Amino acid sequence: MAEIRQYSSRHVLIELGNETATALADGTFVSIEPHGEGTSKQVGADGAVAVGLDPDWTASVNLTFMQTSPSAEKLQERYLKEQRTGIIEFFPILIQDLTGTTLFHAEQAWVANMVKREFSKREPSNNIEITIETGDATWEVVQPAHTK
Repeated sequence: MAEIRQYSSRHVLIELGNETATALADGTFVSIEPHGEGTSKQVGADGAVAVGLDPDWTASVNLTFMQTSPSAEKLQERYLKEQRTGIIEFFPILIQDLTGTTLFHAEQAWVANMVKREFSKREPSNNIEITIETGDATWEVVQPAHTK
């Protein structure tokens, strides 16, 4: 019999330093884009093949928050402080799907951008997207927490 797996966005853990990200937006709230090219190959005139591994294990993490998110406010405060002082205070980042198999983490991450702010007549319905860049990151495939 085929194994049935489950998913719940409530079980996607996003840790930024010593805080858990809160008030994430509806829809896609996190995306992780690796910068490295993975593997490359070169084929010689005689058919010999050489394969190379890209050493770039950095990534961009895009987080989408609700406009009223305290996590977004804290990240923006961090960014503005760093711009004023000229000193980047790195923080660790961890993203794990507790019902799936994805685990992503990096010891050094930083806020890369100032967010665009929009305001409207209605209740806050505008999302805030913040990009976080990382140093060397680790991707792991783990057993879902509910099967351990």
